[in-house]
Amino acid sequence: MEKERIYYWDNLKALLIFLVVLGHFLIPIFREGKSVELVYFFIYLFHMPAFVFVSGYFSRNYLKKEVPQINKLIGFLILFVIYKILLWAVSSILAGKAANFELFSEDSAPWYLLCMFFWYIYLPVFAKFKPAVSIGFAVIFGMLIRLDSSVGIFLSFSRFAVFLPFFLAGYYFKDDIIKKLTTAKMRIVSVIFLILIVFAIYYNLDFIAKYQTIIYGSHPYALMNISGIKAVALNGMWYFFAIVITLAVMCIVPKRKTIVSYIGSRTLAIYIIHRLIRQIFEHYNLYQYFMKSGIELIIFCVIVSAIITFIFSGKRLSKLFQKAFQINYDRLLRKNGKGDEK
Repeated sequence: MEKERIYYWDNLKALLIFLVVLGHFLIPIFREGKSVELVYFFIYLFHMPAFVFVSGYFSRNYLKKEVPQINKLIGFLILFVIYKILLWAVSSILAGKAANFELFSEDSAPWYLLCMFFWYIYLPVFAKFKPAVSIGFAVIFGMLIRLDSSVGIFLSFSRFAVFLPFFLAGYYFKDDIIKKLTTAKMRIVSVIFLILIVFAIYYNLDFIAKYQTIIYGSHPYALMNISGIKAVALNGMWYFFAIVITLAVMCIVPKRKTIVSYIGSRTLAIYIIHRLIRQIFEHYNLYQYFMKSGIELIIFCVIVSAIITFIFSGKRLSKLFQKAFQINYDRLLRKNGKGDEK
């Protein structure tokens, strides 16, 4: 039974990291036809909420010890800085000049690593309360925080608050719920529901496109030209759909070991490297060779995303990035302390 649970989460993580890669590769061309828009908005309605939810689920190991795991916290900061430097280096090389570099203002993919640091910092506080209290507070906080026009990409604070409910939902998630979600009946219902969602998105593309900045979670409502009450309502609507789509997807994820299960334990390297490759694709406009139709563009992005996901899920590469979490900072501090005494 334990193996099934592990394989289940690995399969879910493998699917979500593929969707993250695909979503990022669709960004430069998502306006190229309704079919591309449809796939793009379907992914963006739930993929990061789901990804953060899974991150929250695995964060429970962080609280097994009574004291914060410094290596975990600093590891996220190290990877965040590395990611920022890599993106800056690639941008500078492609532009032929030094690009702007702002360490703590982040609107691109590294935001997730910075938010992980802050979510882990505050997790012990939220964990002291009952799930309904913590998640309820996080939902209200996430919906209202962007009413403050000063909240934005600095320290990725807007996204920290907006995606916090999903992180906490993952932390409080009970394993026995998986049994109820993955019954044959629930799988059938979920497939039908997801098909209906796809049709609903297709017939509401203009509406979603008009308010798409809501689902990114990175900017205050004032920058979206939406009134406060309407913006909060739209945010709540997005929360609802993100949750139900995530649950539907969770219903159809297999519990057995699959050929992609191993990828679920090696998502970090994929998350960091794929964005650099997307930057190169966008700079040289490699999409242009497949712009005959939206379907061709989608197929192209799916194939490229699948290749990148598989190539950068290698064991050695995964271990390389995991080293950021394996530094024994307590030992380093003890050594420095002894050195000072001498």
